[in-house]
Amino acid sequence: VGSGAADATGGWRASEYRARFGGDFDAAKLRALCVAHVRGLAWCAHYYYHGCADWRWHFGFHYAPYAHDLAAVAAELAAVADG
Repeated sequence: VGSGAADATGGWRASEYRARFGGDFDAAKLRALCVAHVRGLAWCAHYYYHGCADWRWHFGFHYAPYAHDLAAVAAELAAVADG
């Protein structure tokens, strides 16, 4: 995956995502990954505080997104919600 040195564009993250999820991993798939991860966090919180919300739900990925990307998508979703 290279030296691991980050550049200003986060090229190492893109390289890691391609290595983990395949060469066709794009911004839409990254957004879907982040949204699914947040849903998973909400599912876990609901499970521990209120019981299982839905046994059929599962996180459909083998890897979680990087926190940087998760924060960017959360900010985007918050901006849309604020309207």
